[in-house]
Amino acid sequence: MASIRSPSPCPQGPRTACRPAPSAGATDFPASGGAYQGSNAGGYDAFVAKILPTPVPPKLTAVSPDTGVSSTDQITSSQNLTLSGTAAPSATVTLYREGVGLLGSVAASAGGTFAYDYTGTTLPEGTYDFTATDSTPYGTSGRSSDFLVTVDRTAPTVAVSVPASTTSRGPVVHVSASDLNGLPNGTTVTLDVDLNNDGNFTDAGESGYASGTLTNGAADVKLPTLAGTGTYAVRAHVTDLAGNVGTSPVQTFAVTAVPSPWAATAPVLSADPEQGDRTLTLGNVSTSHLLNLDASGGAQSGVALVYNSDTVSVRPIVQVTVPTDNAAALPSTITARLTFNGTAAATVTLSTSGFAPGDV
Repeated sequence: MASIRSPSPCPQGPRTACRPAPSAGATDFPASGGAYQGSNAGGYDAFVAKILPTPVPPKLTAVSPDTGVSSTDQITSSQNLTLSGTAAPSATVTLYREGVGLLGSVAASAGGTFAYDYTGTTLPEGTYDFTATDSTPYGTSGRSSDFLVTVDRTAPTVAVSVPASTTSRGPVVHVSASDLNGLPNGTTVTLDVDLNNDGNFTDAGESGYASGTLTNGAADVKLPTLAGTGTYAVRAHVTDLAGNVGTSPVQTFAVTAVPSPWAATAPVLSADPEQGDRTLTLGNVSTSHLLNLDASGGAQSGVALVYNSDTVSVRPIVQVTVPTDNAAALPSTITARLTFNGTAAATVTLSTSGFAPGDV
């Protein structure tokens, strides 16, 4: 009687196929033929495939220290970094840098996190591309997605401008700034003001006297009301994405007395200051279309001068300018009334909110 053997184990490996070989005195199972008997000595062929999963590539998620306003933008002023991320639990994670190649390896934790200490290398300014693979008993993954880190140690360029002389005790300071990695809209601008003109910004209230935000690299910041006339100095600070602080050169300005406070001047305008439309004021004479003076085909042609009577304004625009007194506090409102050709118009009340003494 023939003996029946048990299949021997297949060799282990990522992708293995095997067919157990008969042992001496044994017959492939089943021992006897049947309706679906194979062609090799009455037995069946056996084929076993073992497919093991390839590890998923790791993911680089953070760099430390990530200085600046954001701790997740991968823009830093630090030159000695630690790279961290996630990988297969207990995998061996291998790090690479574009242009350099293999950096080294680190073991992932049982929870699937890793941190590679790269602080032994001091990186110069620039942008660096890091990738990683992980290895497990099942094999080695492909490369991770590129992880870009920018080392920025250059402070932004900052400049301020303010009128050298003004009657306003709250002048507007214009600030412009630029940086190699850009300054997003909303970046804070901080102004220091030397309030007693002693050559520093260390007295109480001088540092951080005013602030604003950049839009497309510029900001106009109106200073809170200064104490009075005199000489002042101002400078600006801007911090970039990496945390580098740029400081402008110092600008000085003088607040002078108003020669004739509350003395109104009111010129009649030749154009609407808001619309820029000359035809809405006192009428106009303008050049119109080419005029053919000889409809029969002659050679003469010319330019017609047309008076546009439809757009003559019987109520011309008058702009009133009133210099306020910078030696006293402003009233909360100002009232004004225009008299034209002997006829008084209605009284207008204007708020002084947002104005400083000495503003026009």
